[in-house]
Amino acid sequence: MAQMPDWLPEFVHEMTERERLMRGDTAWLQEKAGMTLFGTIGREAILRLDGSVWWYEAVDWEHSDEYVWRLATAQEAAGALKDGAARHPRLLALIPSNPSGTACPSCKGSGELTRDGGTFPGVWCPTCSGVGFLVNETT
Repeated sequence: MAQMPDWLPEFVHEMTERERLMRGDTAWLQEKAGMTLFGTIGREAILRLDGSVWWYEAVDWEHSDEYVWRLATAQEAAGALKDGAARHPRLLALIPSNPSGTACPSCKGSGELTRDGGTFPGVWCPTCSGVGFLVNETT
């Protein structure tokens, strides 16, 4: 993310507090001072006050209750922000642009998993993390 908008820390704080009140025990969420962008089996994407996106992931969700934190790559962060923007449209401002206009080579810009000529709606393309293009990892 190039520059963090002034409104972001307060917004993330408000959404984190709202989620804490709704979900109850969110010590793990408070630990990283962030709001949930989305969650799936064994993984949640968290947007922190500083604008960084973190994964809270199961080490081996079938056999263990252990979770670890890791910083998302720029590509993963863009995908998580895109998913989060479905509930919080303000977050669209945080998604990097595609200045080259080039579509993801795997999904041809759909952002969805494509295999054997078929598309799987709602499942992220593993190459572009559901964004439809490749993000410059240095921005």
